[in-house]
Amino acid sequence: MVSRRGGGRLNDAPSPNSAAVRGGFDRRTVIFVWAVAALLLAHAVIAIFSASQLSMTYDEGSHLGSGYLADGGDFRFYEGTGVAQRLQALPLRWLVDPVPPAVPAIPRDLMSYVQGQQILFPDNAAAPSRLGAARAVNTALSCLLGLTVCLAARRVWGRRAALLGLAVYALSPTTLAHAALATTDTTAALMFLWVMLAFHAAFTRFCVSTVLLAGLASALLLLTKFSGAVALPLVAALALVACIRRRPMAWRWRGRTGQIATRGLRAVAAAAVLGASAVVVVVGVWAYHGFRFDALPVDLADERVRGLFAQRLGYDVEHASPRLRPLIAGLLDARLLPEAFVGQFALFSGVTGQRLAYLNGAYATTGWWYFFPLAFVYKTALPALGLMGLGVAAGVRQQGAKAWARRVLPVAVLIVGYGAVVLTASINIGHRHLLPIYPALAVVASAAGLWLTRHTPRRAALVAGLAVMLGVGSVWTAPDHLSFFNRAAGGSARGDRLLLDSSIDWGQDLPRLRAWLEADGSLGPGGSPVYLEYFGTAPLSAHGLDAVEMLAGEHPKWFQWLRPGVYAVSVTHLHQVYRPYRDWTAKHEAAYRQLRAVADRLMASAGDMDALDGIEAELGGAEAFNALMARYGQLRMSRLMQYLAVRTADGRAGNSIRIFRLSPGELHAALRGPPVGLNH
Repeated sequence: MVSRRGGGRLNDAPSPNSAAVRGGFDRRTVIFVWAVAALLLAHAVIAIFSASQLSMTYDEGSHLGSGYLADGGDFRFYEGTGVAQRLQALPLRWLVDPVPPAVPAIPRDLMSYVQGQQILFPDNAAAPSRLGAARAVNTALSCLLGLTVCLAARRVWGRRAALLGLAVYALSPTTLAHAALATTDTTAALMFLWVMLAFHAAFTRFCVSTVLLAGLASALLLLTKFSGAVALPLVAALALVACIRRRPMAWRWRGRTGQIATRGLRAVAAAAVLGASAVVVVVGVWAYHGFRFDALPVDLADERVRGLFAQRLGYDVEHASPRLRPLIAGLLDARLLPEAFVGQFALFSGVTGQRLAYLNGAYATTGWWYFFPLAFVYKTALPALGLMGLGVAAGVRQQGAKAWARRVLPVAVLIVGYGAVVLTASINIGHRHLLPIYPALAVVASAAGLWLTRHTPRRAALVAGLAVMLGVGSVWTAPDHLSFFNRAAGGSARGDRLLLDSSIDWGQDLPRLRAWLEADGSLGPGGSPVYLEYFGTAPLSAHGLDAVEMLAGEHPKWFQWLRPGVYAVSVTHLHQVYRPYRDWTAKHEAAYRQLRAVADRLMASAGDMDALDGIEAELGGAEAFNALMARYGQLRMSRLMQYLAVRTADGRAGNSIRIFRLSPGELHAALRGPPVGLNH
């Protein structure tokens, strides 16, 4: 047993005659190193296997297209030029022949997506090695995050606890889901943890190295995601604790050491840490952009591109947060920070307002304060939840509440502080935004490893049993970690009742859709027509899918004639999260019937240009005609989704796509019969 006042490391101290004391490695150290390597390898293997089974998710193309250009010094797509994107795009510099940058003469929100598709899917053909290489980089970053968790837990609780904490991280469905994808979430979680540990070290031991590390970690966090600004109040909380606690702050300067005992001097030291770190952040941001203000390369001679980029930057500044707009304009005018960095700041400030969200069958634009707590409960594996609770119990029981809180201070501040911030967030679109707290929770859970001893056999059996259940469950779940929901929430197959968008459906299941269609005989000559409403950006041809897309970008194709056949629908679209007419009313039904009559006339007059011109003139000209028929497309899609939402699916592709086989009678009922779900 470990006393409350002891170091808390169970059986970690080497004996006087051990190999460690004699200058070698004792057997326990060797076993520990191999165990760490085995857990990290298991994490990587599961993630890479899962990645090989998934299609490109919604944002991966945009991230990699932007990162590819940024690695070459072109920051025109500044929304995706962060640390994660550039690291993940590095293999593409060797795997891809030079790709000419996409000219931004298309809608501003699609530019980087087009660039990414040019790189990942040349001629719309699959190039799995390219996406796989980028994802492998992110898996390596996730392993680095797991190693950080392990080292942090070892420093606090010892080796046995460190292995348990690493297991909780490495085998969690949440961390595995994002380790398999080339996105920014894992890198952001890594940087959040580094920032908290680095500042805790700087406020504990004031010296040049700790201050530089704190500043470097902060720069990397802001260069990964602008949501890293959330760390500011968390760091301030650590500084406050350093000032008011009784324990003195150690210092070191040119070989001399000492202690800062008074609270006033500790406050001065804490302010010095924050000020010096801010300087390191500014220098780091400039260094990251090559100490160059212009986002575009200096030698870029295409004035059209420069003009379009200036228009886009102006648009983002104009639509930035009104409170921050003067600051953003001032930073650009004075050239105090790189143009791409300020542009990304402007873009971020303009998209942190309202956005449609879905929770438990309800819809909202301002979100719910309880969205993320429920998402955490729904999507965290039950064994992991149990180990987190046992970790708190073991730490408090072994060390006492005050000593335990002191030991886990940086991760506790991250969990509580970050959690408090997301409670107030109005954008509730994905459980992934909680990822930064999962490594910290793994450190907290690691304290349950203190009970892995023969002195507490029942507790040891409970802890070991939960760890085994977590590992087996994660292997069994692969490759569906992104759409994982625990059994208490009803399981992954029913997760769309609770959460949508990136919490379950990010465009990842096209390979499974192809497999289902092949088994059904719907692909190839003689197969049934296949219609797809897909929430994603991966090209269908890259996955061998010959399907009729019912969407053009984000808008339904009103002119597409729908016939009996197979209808595959992403669950985000099935529940109409981003559709204007999901609450079907009598007014909507009347408008739909009126416009459907026009559409029927258009279809009947196909090929007769005089008749088509006459219908267009009746509706008020080309502009009014296009607007009315675009509305018809939205109404028709919503009516079809209302019908499919209450119909039992004939199949599924993973957990994100439902598949329906509609007969002529069913299609007629969906589009022309009495409306389903009419809201009077």
